[in-house]
Amino acid sequence: MKKDLDPLLALCRELEIVKSRAAELGIFIDDRELLECENCGLFEDVTVSGILITRRDSLAKVSDSGLRFSETTPGVFVCPSCGFKVKIPKESTGD
Repeated sequence: MKKDLDPLLALCRELEIVKSRAAELGIFIDDRELLECENCGLFEDVTVSGILITRRDSLAKVSDSGLRFSETTPGVFVCPSCGFKVKIPKESTGD
């Protein structure tokens, strides 16, 4: 039975490599919710080409502030603009 899983395991390893490369290029790989700082209003957005950006005005022309949230502990990020801690919202299970 293990032999049957080998191609699947190899594919999963390759997918992890591709996801890592995409993240290095700034492509949002949809592995978490987009962040928004409740304190200063900076929020993440994704361009039509899949690039992760941050900005403040949702009505203005799409432009990247160049700032990036950084993860300090699993699920907790620091706003690059004001230092406020932003937690990833927990997904509702529909219960």
